[in-house]
Amino acid sequence: MFGDRLVAVTYSKIDGRHFLQSWIPLLALLAHDPSRDWSAVCVGRARKDIAPRVETLRRPSTPAAELLADLVAMYDEGRRAPLPLPVKTSFAWADAVHTHRDPERSAGYKWKTDRFPADDAEPAHVRTWGERARLSVLVKAGLGDYACRLWLPMLRAMDV
Repeated sequence: MFGDRLVAVTYSKIDGRHFLQSWIPLLALLAHDPSRDWSAVCVGRARKDIAPRVETLRRPSTPAAELLADLVAMYDEGRRAPLPLPVKTSFAWADAVHTHRDPERSAGYKWKTDRFPADDAEPAHVRTWGERARLSVLVKAGLGDYACRLWLPMLRAMDV
């Protein structure tokens, strides 16, 4: 904590899980004391550049308590049945939707093979959706709904 900022630094390339690790505590702070101008800063390696990547998460347009309640609801749903929400795939999909790009031709998606290969290495992903699960399988299972609920409020808070 530095004043009203949560700061997270990693030597890794920043991706969705790093943002999520800062987003949830930021929402908790905003829900606890909405009068303060809380923000979260993520610092890490850039994908291709030498300079560090710095991303700031700010107050979302939706009340923080509502977003936290929705995250808890998704957590509860995920404890009853697997959610179609592999972290890397769902973040890339939501980022592509958020930036108005074709989600099937951006953010690492291999459109010729209909795959996001990054999640194929995750054992839980393979156990749940099968080896090299196609994006279309995840979308039919509800990836879009869950990815939008999880990632879009955070991505919008990064744009402010």
